[in-house]
Amino acid sequence: MKPLKYNRLMKIKNYLLILLSILVFSCRKGCTDYNAANLTLKAKKDDGSCYYNNVVKIKFWQDSISNQHITNNGMQNPELFYYFNNVLIGSYNYFAYLKKQPDCDDYEYLQFEYQFHMGEKDSYELPWKILDKNDSLIYQDTAHLVNGQCFIQKLSF
Repeated sequence: MKPLKYNRLMKIKNYLLILLSILVFSCRKGCTDYNAANLTLKAKKDDGSCYYNNVVKIKFWQDSISNQHITNNGMQNPELFYYFNNVLIGSYNYFAYLKKQPDCDDYEYLQFEYQFHMGEKDSYELPWKILDKNDSLIYQDTAHLVNGQCFIQKLSF
């Protein structure tokens, strides 16, 4: 039979090991922001590593003059493919026209959402283009995207 003193020391040692492991595992660091793209669910302390995927609303529109130009060039209800930063964000095959620029919250007209990692920057310059079903370039330009804002582009042909 082991002495009582030895049993007491083993209990204290076990309690210290348990306490130490609780402290080590409860101090896990990582991103604790639920809005971040890299949320670390087991993290107890934020280490500043959070980053966010920003979603930018992108709206293309045209007036009657641009619509007439497309019709005069033989493109009747063309299927067009929209690219942002060389990533296909959508296609559309009905080419209606508007009398005035739409609002960002106007969901009745052509709108895409593009998600990307903006990081610490407040704005980006990204190329965009529109191709037809034969991969012919219809339109291209560069967009100035601002974090939290909508990008609206009038197509002028």
